[in-house]
Amino acid sequence: MSYEKAWRCREKAVMYKRGTPAESYRKLYGYFYMLEQKNPGTITDIVSKDNRFKYCFWSLDACRKGFKFFRPVISIDGTFLKTKYGGTLLVAVAYDANNQLFPVAFAIVDSENHDSWKYFLRKLKEAIGEVENLMFISDRHQIIEHAVDVVFPEACHCACFKHITMNVVHKFKIDVCNKKIWLAPYAWNKTECDRHFEVLKQMDPAIATYVEQIGFEKWARPYCPGDRFTLQNWFASRLEKASKCATPLATTFENDLKDQHKDGMFRSVLCNGAQLFNVGTSPQAVSQNVSVYTLCSPYYTKETWKKIYDATINLVGEEDEWVLPEHIKNIRIGVPVEKKPVGRPRKSNAGRRLTKRRPSSGQVVVEPRHCSLCHGSEHNRATCKARV
Repeated sequence: MSYEKAWRCREKAVMYKRGTPAESYRKLYGYFYMLEQKNPGTITDIVSKDNRFKYCFWSLDACRKGFKFFRPVISIDGTFLKTKYGGTLLVAVAYDANNQLFPVAFAIVDSENHDSWKYFLRKLKEAIGEVENLMFISDRHQIIEHAVDVVFPEACHCACFKHITMNVVHKFKIDVCNKKIWLAPYAWNKTECDRHFEVLKQMDPAIATYVEQIGFEKWARPYCPGDRFTLQNWFASRLEKASKCATPLATTFENDLKDQHKDGMFRSVLCNGAQLFNVGTSPQAVSQNVSVYTLCSPYYTKETWKKIYDATINLVGEEDEWVLPEHIKNIRIGVPVEKKPVGRPRKSNAGRRLTKRRPSSGQVVVEPRHCSLCHGSEHNRATCKARV
């Protein structure tokens, strides 16, 4: 069986199980309703224009509760979707007490533009509330910067170190960022959204199933694309690790503290006033009888790590089990407006019409023999009678 035929069979099997992409948009209202019923406190929203899908947003209650214990730093980014009707996935993520990626909110919009980013950030503000000293990290896209200034005027917006490094390497053909040349004020923590986006693009093209997979079934580890690593299992497994943690700090920062402590043992420390010291490089240490853990931020402690994942995510279940009110059942929403591609239309590659059928995959085609002398058929040069 050819790859093309196998792909068509897969698409038909998915359609029989999940419905067509157009039918999936009509299920979105019901799915979001059940998501809120199963997980009280979850925020969802759908925006339509002329009865056609335009935007949708969702933030799980467990993610909203967990973010209250985070350092106020959010990374935001977007990527295109490989669905029949296109679209763009916007995501806001943060880092937990063990420096691991944590999803805060998602949105599916038509494209990355001023209106879509403002919509996403307004709904994000509704989900996380007012946060002091909030910082956003993204690439240097002017649309994102403008949207942050409008929706979060008090927040600080910084460029992603990863994108800055890539731009510098591309322009100067050398990685000067790793050669101790700092790019202030853009040398901030880098986002890991890109490595997860590649996993998200491989999902089911049906919009309702896509939302379900992001929220529950396929926020997968990037190196294990076959895993069914759900957010539900994610919360449970990380809560178990936090509960078994025997150190005051989370595992990652505990190890980092040990490395810094070893380095500090070989540095001189001279007191220069109350709580003010001069640090040198000569092998002389000064003890102030102060525990290093009292100098660590509470964002990185074991207790904070446990509080972040001390929540439950409930699955929506099969569609046959949904109990929907009549006004939700009667809502009808169409597919998004298909946009014309930018630029000149492609030239047709149709060419001349085929006069012979193309052979199927694996079929052996025997070409008729032709004589090189008389150009006749059914014989060759050795048996040709025309030269006699």
